[in-house]
Amino acid sequence: MKPAWVARAAIALVVITGCGAGASVPADDDSSGTWSIVAVDVDAAEVGIALATCVSANVRISSTAGGSEDDAGRMIYHVYIDSSLGDIELARLLPSHGVIAAQAQGDPQNSERIDRAMSRLLAGASPQDAIAAAASGDSSPETRQYGVATLAHGAANFTGSENLDWAGAVSGPSISAQGNI
Repeated sequence: MKPAWVARAAIALVVITGCGAGASVPADDDSSGTWSIVAVDVDAAEVGIALATCVSANVRISSTAGGSEDDAGRMIYHVYIDSSLGDIELARLLPSHGVIAAQAQGDPQNSERIDRAMSRLLAGASPQDAIAAAASGDSSPETRQYGVATLAHGAANFTGSENLDWAGAVSGPSISAQGNI
């Protein structure tokens, strides 16, 4: 029998699309945009993400072992882009708990906001509480967009009112999809 913390994570798709001035996608091509889908399969104890970003950058996926004695064998997966703004974390997957995506107006402090959200999830908080933790102390929360899905408490999302022309999201019991631009 597997220990309770053994679970799997999947990063289904990372796509870079064009957007804004100087983008590589023609202006009349509607394939540009930024979106993310976070999802969990409660029965299989799996978490996953698919995302696209319009920031021209290199995508990097890394993993680290959990930090405490209880989760030393658990892997944490990070999705980063290395852009002209620096190293920006777009998503984090914690197989035994859930997944978070942080997009829209991303910056190098995304990791700090994701840290706050994941700390709340590890403490048993709801996805809505995790999003509130991510936004706490943020000088520009209305420029952000979050999607969170957890094995224990469902899914939620947040889209700030200062995102570009179109931005929105929808959540169900185990999935959240969000997009902007």
